[in-house]
Amino acid sequence: LPSDSKIKPQELYETEFSIDYKVRPRFTLNATAYYRVMSNLYAYPETFDYLSNTADYSQYDFLVNGMGESKGIEFIADFADAKKGVLVTYTISKSTRQFDSLNLGKTFYSNFDNRHQIKVAFHHSLNKSFKFGLNVIYFSPRPHLNVLKFSDSANGSFSNINQDPAGEKNTTRGEAYTRLDLNIQYLHVGNKLTHSVKFGVYNLFSSNNPAVYEVQYVDQITGNIISNPLKSLPVLPNFSYRVSF
Repeated sequence: LPSDSKIKPQELYETEFSIDYKVRPRFTLNATAYYRVMSNLYAYPETFDYLSNTADYSQYDFLVNGMGESKGIEFIADFADAKKGVLVTYTISKSTRQFDSLNLGKTFYSNFDNRHQIKVAFHHSLNKSFKFGLNVIYFSPRPHLNVLKFSDSANGSFSNINQDPAGEKNTTRGEAYTRLDLNIQYLHVGNKLTHSVKFGVYNLFSSNNPAVYEVQYVDQITGNIISNPLKSLPVLPNFSYRVSF
């Protein structure tokens, strides 16, 4: 949302400490610790009743102001020579939010809090023309996020979609995120023109990574929520051709 007289711009202050160690001329290790403090974060209340009570759609009036913090340590191993290279990254982190009017005022995990993240990038030049590369990504489970499909009828709206008990917001976790990307590049350098052809596959094994969970039914007596995962992008090939001079 753009800032205005009611919505203040978000502020972020970060402290970072980093160490580099060159094991060999082409092999480097890095460790970076960071701590971030954020203010002027905005969120909607934990009830959706205001959506039906606002005829003029001035939902911005219902936004609540809060704070957040994020901290973690990232380890990087980087090796590269004339033909091949590999970059391995491991991050352990924690991201939280605090709103006086949310989660009974208690601090809770942010929606995109990932405790562990692993990334591996590899590339290899087969010859002067062909280059091969792949990326492997793993994110540990983040909070289980429910979304509603609204309808105009009174029976199609719910007053609350928090799956966790009061004061324990975002403690339920979803599933881990995994992905493998593959790419191949052909490069031809002529006297006047350079031709580049790239072919890649995003999510090669079509991992069923859930993005969010769509609420199907809420038991008004027990409060139990039945939801189905909405998957992120499946396998997705891509192709590009570029000419430069």
